[in-house]
Amino acid sequence: MRITVCIDSNETIEIRYSDLKRMIGSLEADDRNMPLFAALASHPASYIRSLVAAKRCLPVDLLGNMARDKSAEVVRCVALNSHAVKKFDVSLVQEMINRDVGVANTIAGCIFRGCKSGLHERKDIIQLLLMHADPGVIEMAKNAQSVLEAKTERRISNAESNLS
Repeated sequence: MRITVCIDSNETIEIRYSDLKRMIGSLEADDRNMPLFAALASHPASYIRSLVAAKRCLPVDLLGNMARDKSAEVVRCVALNSHAVKKFDVSLVQEMINRDVGVANTIAGCIFRGCKSGLHERKDIIQLLLMHADPGVIEMAKNAQSVLEAKTERRISNAESNLS
């Protein structure tokens, strides 16, 4: 894939791979840059696709396609994009978890840490992780489940206190 930049519609400069890596990292993940990231989502270099997978401005359907990438590292980077994973169908998350234990660990870690995206509230994903073959994934899922149950109990308790 050849990447070029046009300056004032006059001069075109080809971007080297090393410069492209730095450029992707420095660009804001906003709607203005989304078309570039969307185009780079199919770049032949898996490292470029991995960088793009972390961008929260990408449409969920595009990230869903990236969740099925041939590179496990790209899939792991999609898993780190918890804003997208929380919107994925459970069947796609199942594919991701079955794909690679590193991806399963990444998703379990995001849930356990209670990512601000609300991913920790996906009980269906926690159940998938609890059935995983890897003991580390299961342990993290159990911890996430305990944290979620404790938060639920606190909410109920607070609601009851407010009614009193």
